[in-house]
Amino acid sequence: GTAAGSWDLWVQSLEGGEARRVTSEDFGFCWALAWTPDGSEIVVNCGPGGISRVDVAGGRPRHVAGVGQDAAQPSIRGSRMVYAQRIRSARRDLWRVPGRTSSLESRPPERLITSTQTDLAPDYSPVGRRIAFASLRRGRPEIWLSDADGSNPVQLTHFERSAGAPRWSPDG
Repeated sequence: GTAAGSWDLWVQSLEGGEARRVTSEDFGFCWALAWTPDGSEIVVNCGPGGISRVDVAGGRPRHVAGVGQDAAQPSIRGSRMVYAQRIRSARRDLWRVPGRTSSLESRPPERLITSTQTDLAPDYSPVGRRIAFASLRRGRPEIWLSDADGSNPVQLTHFERSAGAPRWSPDG
């Protein structure tokens, strides 16, 4: 969520070494990062304005074309991006940008997963056949799975409290 202070994007090798600052925007918040398949850009929800892309070499964030201002929590697999989009009041649905290339060329977004409650924090499986997401459709945030086209949603957790944001392990 949001936190007081200034946020920016940094890149660092997992082997250690010095971190490098990628942005210098001093965002009020910065979260939900995703890499483009070729590793040249970071797609992120930083500050107001929805989802942006930033060249990993540095520079100013650029809004992802066709994505609404109340979009958040991007996840990328191949040339597709799935994200949460707030509509009417505070409810969020999950949307997809069916990109043609790893550079996420602009195509109209399409509603992918919807319910009468908020769906959020989507994450494509490593091979892109399924989507894990959090949903309040049973009253509190639980983790759900669906096919990549949004069909066949199934509740995975039954924690009776907030399950958090799902993320797939590399082996699925």
